[in-house]
Amino acid sequence: DRDRAAACLRTIRGHWLRVEAVPMSLGEADVAVTFQAASIMQVAHTVGVSGGLTPRERDVLDLLLLGEPAKQIARALGLSVLTVNGHLRSVYRKCRVRGRDELFARLA
Repeated sequence: DRDRAAACLRTIRGHWLRVEAVPMSLGEADVAVTFQAASIMQVAHTVGVSGGLTPRERDVLDLLLLGEPAKQIARALGLSVLTVNGHLRSVYRKCRVRGRDELFARLA
């Protein structure tokens, strides 16, 4: 988005922070920068992009973060449960975690 730049960064204390810059004309300032606590979905998007997740893996991750089990994710995306589980294994591998609990801990 040319009108907005945003990223999630991890602080020294391990918290996730969303940094967003928006072009503005505020006298001598050309850009307004805001900092706020990042939501888990914002962190997941950053991790997905930086971790090289495919668009389908990001779709699966989004539904996983909403608490959906693999069967419901499969139904929502029109996939088989085996395919969803394959995507989940790939997400875990790319995020360097061993499962759902470890993934949630990393994103929290």
